[in-house]
Amino acid sequence: MQPQPQAPIRLASEDVIISAPMSYAGSAQRILRLRRRADAGAPLAAITVSPVVLVIAAWVLVTAWYLEDGVERVEHARGHLDGRVVAHQPDAPHRGR
Repeated sequence: MQPQPQAPIRLASEDVIISAPMSYAGSAQRILRLRRRADAGAPLAAITVSPVVLVIAAWVLVTAWYLEDGVERVEHARGHLDGRVVAHQPDAPHRGR
């Protein structure tokens, strides 16, 4: 009879997530950490499928956030190029008026 192989012991530093929560990598790392901490007696399909669904949902939200932020940046850049926005210079004269 052979002894059961044990899972390698994880260091505390391996659970530290540096990536931003609103990034693809950061959101996936945080959600998949839940799978590692799941009860060993839970059905394997349930603890695998639910994080995958959560990652997909998080990535849809992150993509929407990126697109919305990108549109704001483009609108700001257009206004700046048209002379409607003066970049942090209170003494600068207004251009275009």
